[in-house]
Amino acid sequence: MNNKIILLIFVFLLLPITIYAELPALFDCNRFLSETNNTIFEITYKIYHRDLQFKQFENRLSAQINITLLINDKKGKELYKKNYSQLISTEKGKFTVEPDGFFIDKIVAQVYPGTYEFAVDVSDRLSNEKILWKRRLKTLEIENLTISDVEINSFYKSDTTQSFINFKRDNIIFLVNPNHLINPLTTQDFAYYFEVYHLDTIDSQISNLQIKILSEDDSIFYQKSQNFPIESDKKTFWGSIPITDWTPGTYKMVVGISDKISTHELLFVPELEKEVTDADVEAEYRYVKYFLASRDNKIYKDLNNKAKLEYIERFWKQNDPNPVTEKNEFKDEIIRRHQYTDENFSHLKKNGWETDRGRIYIRCGKPGEIVEKGYEYKAKPYIIWKYYIGGKRIYVFVDFTGMGNYKLVYSENDEKEFTDPNWLDYLGPYFDERELE
Repeated sequence: MNNKIILLIFVFLLLPITIYAELPALFDCNRFLSETNNTIFEITYKIYHRDLQFKQFENRLSAQINITLLINDKKGKELYKKNYSQLISTEKGKFTVEPDGFFIDKIVAQVYPGTYEFAVDVSDRLSNEKILWKRRLKTLEIENLTISDVEINSFYKSDTTQSFINFKRDNIIFLVNPNHLINPLTTQDFAYYFEVYHLDTIDSQISNLQIKILSEDDSIFYQKSQNFPIESDKKTFWGSIPITDWTPGTYKMVVGISDKISTHELLFVPELEKEVTDADVEAEYRYVKYFLASRDNKIYKDLNNKAKLEYIERFWKQNDPNPVTEKNEFKDEIIRRHQYTDENFSHLKKNGWETDRGRIYIRCGKPGEIVEKGYEYKAKPYIIWKYYIGGKRIYVFVDFTGMGNYKLVYSENDEKEFTDPNWLDYLGPYFDERELE
């Protein structure tokens, strides 16, 4: 191993839990000192199940992510590289994925003092979506009074089981909150953890800890001060801060020791989300309804309204023909087709997009050829649509009531549609099947 680096990598599968471009993932990195004054980099990443692609295997759903860790020196020379995989599975017999379920993991690297370039590549094996996290980071100061990074946690609690094993310190789970996003609507507080080193350099038997929360205008929103005895050269601090009265915005958490050293972390409170109604969901779902496979529809129906809108958004993103542009040409085209069907195929109380012609038009676009016939001897009015691009497809629609409400009775080369076994009877004795050529 390169003599300029000592590296210990601990990678654990945390949650055997489980749901489709860039893979949405959250990252955070915190630095701590080891007993030998090397710096420990703890890189946490978190992925929601709804952003992974799962496949049914025997009696459960499973997803797999591949991870690559790369560490270079400040000149770009490779010092360490490791590839590994993580398998994420649903519980036995569970064939749907919780929309708020997530996988969280931590990579721990210990290095000698210096500056390093860290890169973590995480990819979804089934969807091939990936994300690359890169940072150029310095190690902590080792000569004087030093404070670690402040780790922002969703919670801390005592636990003697094997849960979250690599997020434990002395049988206490500190579950990292990678994006520092805290929501007063869903939690009453957030937790923090940090360490202070080389306290023996302070010429006093007692030191002082100050914690402040500053709002966006740098006014003090919260503060805490406490004296503590210096009993060793290292001390750990953790606790929680209530957030029930916080308003949306960006906050700064500042931690200091006896006015000698300080560090800070940013915290984010999101705007209050508008409740997503059934009507909101239906307004968006109608555009993708005819494109989702039965498996996708099954997953979709088990989601809550917010997750349904996110699912639809991912569908558009995956089918964007030119992701580098702001516009999604495919989505724009489908919306245009919807508008066309409502203007041309609506019937009584039924919207055009809900009719048989509307469904085919939305899925396939404008026909390459149209044959239209009115009433003839013992025949109903009918329309034939023919498509030639992407393989020949034919659809026959019949107006049974004479009021313009055409029903699909025959389809050719389209497994998603059906054929009425009596379709020829509707077209009369003089129908020439050569019209379908």
